[in-house]
Amino acid sequence: NPFTQSDYDRLDRLLKNKRSILGTHPLDYFLVKPVDRSDVEVDGVTAATPQSVKDAVVDQAAYTSWALWHWVNGEVVDQLHSKTLALVNDEYLLHGLKSADRRLVGFALDQLTGKGMQDSRHREACFHILENSGRSNCEPALKLLTESPADLEAVHQRLISLIGQNGGSSRLILSYFEKLPDPDPGVWIQLAGQLKDIPGYRDLDAAFTVLSKHANGSPEVRELVSNLLEGEDRFVVQRAEEFLATSKDS
Repeated sequence: NPFTQSDYDRLDRLLKNKRSILGTHPLDYFLVKPVDRSDVEVDGVTAATPQSVKDAVVDQAAYTSWALWHWVNGEVVDQLHSKTLALVNDEYLLHGLKSADRRLVGFALDQLTGKGMQDSRHREACFHILENSGRSNCEPALKLLTESPADLEAVHQRLISLIGQNGGSSRLILSYFEKLPDPDPGVWIQLAGQLKDIPGYRDLDAAFTVLSKHANGSPEVRELVSNLLEGEDRFVVQRAEEFLATSKDS
Protein backbone atom coordinates (compact mmCIF):
# COMPACT_ATOMS: atom_id res chain seq x y z
CA ASN A 1 0.00 0.00 0.00
CA PRO A 2 1.24 3.54 -0.65
CA PHE A 3 2.77 5.28 2.36
CA THR A 4 0.74 7.94 4.09
CA GLN A 5 2.38 11.21 5.14
CA SER A 6 2.69 9.90 8.69
CA ASP A 7 4.42 6.78 7.31
CA TYR A 8 6.95 8.97 5.49
CA ASP A 9 7.52 11.06 8.62
CA ARG A 10 8.13 7.91 10.64
CA LEU A 11 10.46 6.50 7.98
CA ASP A 12 12.46 9.74 8.01
CA ARG A 13 12.97 9.45 11.77
CA LEU A 14 13.91 5.77 11.51
CA LEU A 15 16.52 6.33 8.80
CA LYS A 16 18.19 9.04 10.89
CA ASN A 17 18.70 6.64 13.80
CA LYS A 18 22.20 5.34 13.09
CA ARG A 19 22.03 3.07 16.16
CA SER A 20 18.87 1.31 15.04
CA ILE A 21 18.59 -2.46 15.43
CA LEU A 22 18.02 -2.45 11.67
CA GLY A 23 21.80 -2.32 11.43
CA THR A 24 22.52 -5.16 13.88
CA HIS A 25 19.89 -7.76 12.94
CA PRO A 26 19.31 -9.65 9.66
CA LEU A 27 16.24 -9.04 7.56
CA ASP A 28 14.59 -12.28 8.71
CA TYR A 29 14.40 -10.90 12.24
CA PHE A 30 11.95 -8.23 11.08
CA LEU A 31 9.75 -10.39 8.82
CA VAL A 32 6.90 -11.95 10.77
CA LYS A 33 6.24 -15.48 9.55
CA PRO A 34 3.02 -17.47 9.98
CA VAL A 35 3.17 -20.10 12.70
CA ASP A 36 2.83 -23.66 11.50
CA ARG A 37 -0.50 -24.74 13.02
CA SER A 38 -1.58 -27.39 10.47
CA ASP A 39 -3.10 -29.41 13.24
CA VAL A 40 -5.52 -26.62 14.10
CA GLU A 41 -8.29 -25.42 11.84
CA VAL A 42 -7.64 -21.67 11.84
CA ASP A 43 -7.48 -19.13 9.04
CA GLY A 44 -4.08 -17.69 10.06
CA VAL A 45 -1.92 -17.15 13.09
CA THR A 46 1.26 -15.04 13.25
CA ALA A 47 4.06 -15.04 15.72
CA ALA A 48 4.15 -12.29 18.28
CA THR A 49 6.16 -9.29 17.05
CA PRO A 50 8.75 -7.93 19.53
CA GLN A 51 8.17 -4.33 20.53
CA SER A 52 11.72 -3.50 19.46
CA VAL A 53 10.82 -4.53 15.92
CA LYS A 54 7.64 -2.49 15.90
CA ASP A 55 9.60 0.55 17.05
CA ALA A 56 12.26 0.08 14.34
CA VAL A 57 10.09 -0.19 11.22
CA VAL A 58 7.15 1.43 9.51
CA ASP A 59 4.03 -0.60 10.17
CA GLN A 60 3.61 -3.36 7.54
CA ALA A 61 6.76 -2.20 5.75
CA ALA A 62 9.55 -4.10 7.50
CA TYR A 63 11.41 -5.03 4.30
CA THR A 64 11.27 -1.45 2.97
CA SER A 65 12.44 -0.06 6.31
CA TRP A 66 15.33 -2.53 6.58
CA ALA A 67 16.48 -2.12 2.96
CA LEU A 68 16.34 1.68 2.96
CA TRP A 69 18.13 1.92 6.31
CA HIS A 70 21.04 -0.07 4.85
CA TRP A 71 21.09 2.14 1.77
CA VAL A 72 21.23 5.26 3.91
CA ASN A 73 23.55 4.05 6.67
CA GLY A 74 25.37 0.96 5.37
CA GLU A 75 28.47 0.26 3.31
CA VAL A 76 26.95 1.78 0.19
CA VAL A 77 27.36 5.22 1.78
CA ASP A 78 31.14 5.03 1.49
CA GLN A 79 30.87 3.90 -2.12
CA LEU A 80 28.55 6.76 -3.01
CA HIS A 81 30.81 9.20 -1.19
CA SER A 82 33.80 8.06 -3.23
CA LYS A 83 31.86 8.43 -6.48
CA THR A 84 30.72 11.89 -5.41
CA LEU A 85 34.28 13.02 -4.70
CA ALA A 86 35.34 11.83 -8.14
CA LEU A 87 32.74 14.12 -9.71
CA VAL A 88 33.47 17.22 -7.63
CA ASN A 89 34.57 20.19 -9.74
CA ASP A 90 34.62 23.98 -9.32
CA GLU A 91 30.97 24.34 -10.38
CA TYR A 92 29.82 21.71 -7.93
CA LEU A 93 31.76 23.38 -5.11
CA LEU A 94 30.29 26.76 -5.98
CA HIS A 95 26.80 25.24 -5.86
CA GLY A 96 27.61 23.77 -2.45
CA LEU A 97 28.95 27.02 -1.02
CA LYS A 98 25.79 28.87 -2.08
CA SER A 99 23.41 26.19 -0.87
CA ALA A 100 20.82 26.80 1.84
CA ASP A 101 21.68 23.35 3.23
CA ARG A 102 24.39 23.89 5.85
CA ARG A 103 25.59 20.30 5.42
CA LEU A 104 26.23 20.82 1.72
CA VAL A 105 27.99 24.10 2.53
CA GLY A 106 30.14 22.24 5.04
CA PHE A 107 30.96 19.54 2.48
CA ALA A 108 32.11 22.17 -0.06
CA LEU A 109 34.22 23.94 2.56
CA ASP A 110 35.86 20.63 3.54
CA GLN A 111 36.78 19.97 -0.09
CA LEU A 112 38.23 23.45 -0.52
CA THR A 113 40.19 23.11 2.71
CA GLY A 114 41.85 20.02 1.29
CA LYS A 115 42.59 21.30 -2.21
CA GLY A 116 42.93 25.05 -1.68
CA MET A 117 40.85 27.88 -3.07
CA GLN A 118 41.79 29.02 -6.57
CA ASP A 119 38.49 30.21 -8.07
CA SER A 120 37.61 33.84 -7.25
CA ARG A 121 33.93 32.86 -7.22
CA HIS A 122 34.62 30.56 -4.30
CA ARG A 123 36.20 33.48 -2.47
CA GLU A 124 33.06 35.59 -2.91
CA ALA A 125 30.92 32.68 -1.79
CA CYS A 126 32.99 32.41 1.41
CA PHE A 127 32.33 36.07 2.17
CA HIS A 128 28.63 35.33 1.63
CA ILE A 129 28.90 32.51 4.18
CA LEU A 130 30.40 34.92 6.71
CA GLU A 131 27.45 37.23 6.13
CA ASN A 132 24.74 34.63 6.57
CA SER A 133 25.82 31.28 8.02
CA GLY A 134 26.32 29.87 11.48
CA ARG A 135 29.62 29.57 13.31
CA SER A 136 30.36 25.98 12.24
CA ASN A 137 30.61 27.02 8.57
CA CYS A 138 31.93 30.53 9.19
CA GLU A 139 35.06 29.19 10.88
CA PRO A 140 36.42 27.23 7.86
CA ALA A 141 35.25 29.99 5.48
CA LEU A 142 37.30 32.55 7.43
CA LYS A 143 40.32 30.25 7.45
CA LEU A 144 40.11 29.78 3.69
CA LEU A 145 39.88 33.52 3.09
CA THR A 146 42.85 34.41 5.27
CA GLU A 147 45.29 31.64 4.35
CA SER A 148 47.65 32.86 1.61
CA PRO A 149 45.22 35.20 -0.15
CA ALA A 150 46.33 37.13 -3.21
CA ASP A 151 45.56 40.45 -1.51
CA LEU A 152 45.46 40.19 2.29
CA GLU A 153 44.79 43.91 2.75
CA ALA A 154 41.65 43.69 0.62
CA VAL A 155 40.51 40.63 2.55
CA HIS A 156 40.98 42.47 5.84
CA GLN A 157 38.92 45.38 4.60
CA ARG A 158 36.05 43.10 3.65
CA LEU A 159 36.24 41.24 6.95
CA ILE A 160 36.11 44.39 9.04
CA SER A 161 33.07 45.60 7.12
CA LEU A 162 31.27 42.40 8.15
CA ILE A 163 31.78 42.80 11.90
CA GLY A 164 28.41 43.17 13.55
CA GLN A 165 26.47 41.87 10.56
CA ASN A 166 26.22 38.21 11.57
CA GLY A 167 26.44 36.66 15.00
CA GLY A 168 27.96 33.53 13.52
CA SER A 169 31.04 35.33 12.25
CA SER A 170 31.58 38.61 14.12
CA ARG A 171 33.40 37.18 17.12
CA LEU A 172 35.45 34.89 14.89
CA ILE A 173 36.59 37.84 12.80
CA LEU A 174 37.42 39.91 15.88
CA SER A 175 39.34 36.99 17.38
CA TYR A 176 41.28 36.67 14.13
CA PHE A 177 42.33 40.32 14.24
CA GLU A 178 43.15 40.16 17.94
CA LYS A 179 45.64 37.37 17.27
CA LEU A 180 47.00 38.88 14.06
CA PRO A 181 50.77 39.41 14.32
CA ASP A 182 52.06 42.85 13.21
CA PRO A 183 49.14 43.91 10.99
CA ASP A 184 49.16 47.10 8.98
CA PRO A 185 48.12 50.04 11.25
CA GLY A 186 45.37 50.77 8.74
CA VAL A 187 43.53 47.70 10.04
CA TRP A 188 42.93 49.38 13.39
CA ILE A 189 41.90 52.63 11.80
CA GLN A 190 39.33 50.84 9.69
CA LEU A 191 38.10 48.88 12.70
CA ALA A 192 37.68 52.10 14.65
CA GLY A 193 35.69 53.52 11.76
CA GLN A 194 33.45 50.44 11.80
CA LEU A 195 32.46 50.94 15.45
CA LYS A 196 29.55 53.23 14.59
CA ASP A 197 28.04 50.52 12.38
CA ILE A 198 28.22 47.64 14.88
CA PRO A 199 24.68 47.19 16.28
CA GLY A 200 25.25 44.55 18.96
CA TYR A 201 26.73 45.60 22.30
CA ARG A 202 28.68 42.35 22.70
CA ASP A 203 30.36 42.74 19.32
CA LEU A 204 30.97 46.42 19.99
CA ASP A 205 32.53 45.72 23.36
CA ALA A 206 34.73 43.02 21.82
CA ALA A 207 35.85 45.46 19.10
CA PHE A 208 36.80 48.04 21.74
CA THR A 209 38.77 45.36 23.59
CA VAL A 210 40.77 44.55 20.45
CA LEU A 211 41.48 48.24 19.83
CA SER A 212 42.48 48.79 23.46
CA LYS A 213 45.00 45.98 23.15
CA HIS A 214 46.51 47.00 19.83
CA ALA A 215 45.80 50.61 18.95
CA ASN A 216 44.99 52.70 21.99
CA GLY A 217 47.92 54.96 21.24
CA SER A 218 46.95 55.63 17.62
CA PRO A 219 45.88 59.28 17.14
CA GLU A 220 43.71 58.30 14.16
CA VAL A 221 41.94 55.59 16.15
CA ARG A 222 41.37 57.87 19.14
CA GLU A 223 39.94 60.56 16.91
CA LEU A 224 37.45 58.15 15.38
CA VAL A 225 36.46 56.88 18.81
CA SER A 226 36.01 60.44 20.09
CA ASN A 227 33.38 60.97 17.39
CA LEU A 228 31.22 58.44 19.19
CA LEU A 229 30.92 60.76 22.20
CA GLU A 230 28.35 62.79 20.30
CA GLY A 231 25.98 59.85 19.95
CA GLU A 232 22.76 59.28 21.88
CA ASP A 233 23.40 55.68 22.91
CA ARG A 234 24.65 55.86 26.47
CA PHE A 235 26.42 52.50 26.35
CA VAL A 236 28.40 53.49 23.25
CA VAL A 237 29.31 56.85 24.76
CA GLN A 238 30.41 55.25 28.02
CA ARG A 239 32.51 52.65 26.25
CA ALA A 240 34.16 55.35 24.13
CA GLU A 241 34.91 57.39 27.26
CA GLU A 242 36.53 54.35 28.90
CA PHE A 243 38.68 53.77 25.85
CA LEU A 244 39.84 57.38 25.66
CA ALA A 245 40.49 57.53 29.41
CA THR A 246 43.22 54.93 29.11
CA SER A 247 46.47 55.00 27.23
CA LYS A 248 48.54 52.23 25.74
CA ASP A 249 51.31 52.84 28.20
CA SER A 250 49.11 52.69 31.30
